[in-house]
Amino acid sequence: MRRSQFRSTDPGDLREIMDRCEVGQLGIVAADGIPIPVPVNFVWHEGRVVFHGAAAGEKYRVMAEGARVSFSAALHYSLLAPSLLADVSACGTTQFYKSALVRGRGEVLVDPLQALAGLESLMRKYVPEGGYEPLSLASDQWGRLLRGTAVFAIQPLQVDVKVYMGQSMTPERRAVVIAALQRRGADLDLDTAREIARYAPPV
Repeated sequence: MRRSQFRSTDPGDLREIMDRCEVGQLGIVAADGIPIPVPVNFVWHEGRVVFHGAAAGEKYRVMAEGARVSFSAALHYSLLAPSLLADVSACGTTQFYKSALVRGRGEVLVDPLQALAGLESLMRKYVPEGGYEPLSLASDQWGRLLRGTAVFAIQPLQVDVKVYMGQSMTPERRAVVIAALQRRGADLDLDTAREIARYAPPV
């Protein structure tokens, strides 16, 4: 990462991104040599990115080969637009965000227990209220699912978490931005204001 002031080593930031972000981008190199992003639902499970998909096709080929892949996920916070600060210049427009970039190796989870655990983790993330029949290796539902579905994992080689919360702003500018976000008062604005204050460099 070029600017180290935006790098986060807080495990809580990584967990927040992976828990709250609903769609991530799997980066693979297609058969024609062109890198492509593939949107996937995912979960951070036991230190790996886990997702599922068809047991055929380009994504399956890349993951089954154990190729190097990338994965990115981002959480958007408030957009600082000129209108918020009564500023006519477009140069001050800023998007606050947190992002994670995973570089690693793809794999297909062929162990039924690992695959089942990954799918259960996905269900807990996307359907936290429950209400569905639990997956079981002995159930017909599980057998039908496995016939056409693969469970994939990315074993990380490197994980970079970037947080932009105005760390490069002057203290005076930061105070103005926080006050403006609090004044606008949307839930996302209040969350952003708290995060900007949290990440303010020590004076």
